[in-house]
Amino acid sequence: MVSGIFKEHYYIRVFNVLLFVALAIVGTGFSIYILTAASTPYMYLLGIFLLVLSLVSGFFNVFAAFLYYRSYFYDKYIAQLTKNLKPMKSFPTVAVAVPIYNEDPKIVERNFLRLLEMNYPKDRIKFYFLDDSTKPELVKEFRKFSSKHGIIYLHRAVRRAFKAGNLNSMLKHSNE
Repeated sequence: MVSGIFKEHYYIRVFNVLLFVALAIVGTGFSIYILTAASTPYMYLLGIFLLVLSLVSGFFNVFAAFLYYRSYFYDKYIAQLTKNLKPMKSFPTVAVAVPIYNEDPKIVERNFLRLLEMNYPKDRIKFYFLDDSTKPELVKEFRKFSSKHGIIYLHRAVRRAFKAGNLNSMLKHSNE
């Protein structure tokens, strides 16, 4: 079932699951003991509170332990999923839209350069620079950067609906 270097980790996970289950059982048992040994209304109330708390925390402990145990098999699950996948024969056309408003040009340009490095067929992707800047020097710099790198530059003179309006405006110019 489990072999190699991962055997040790598997047993540690099983031990942790069993420990959490044992702690849930012990907590519930202790709460029941307090209820049976109670002699005053205060002790009954405390016992009921501890029992409810033990049952709730025990449920979450056991659930978390189960998920922790299953995470051991996550790599195997992903490998099984990817084994059945067929490579794509064609890629969909994609638009990458970056809306900005009076941003620092160095940061925007650095981010765009990283976006241009995306591993996607270059004939199936278009980049849109959605500029709502109100400063003329920024508009000029962003327009120059866009033309230099083959990015479609769209500038709105009137800012309606802020970022959502900028994205909606871009949809009129794209067919991706």
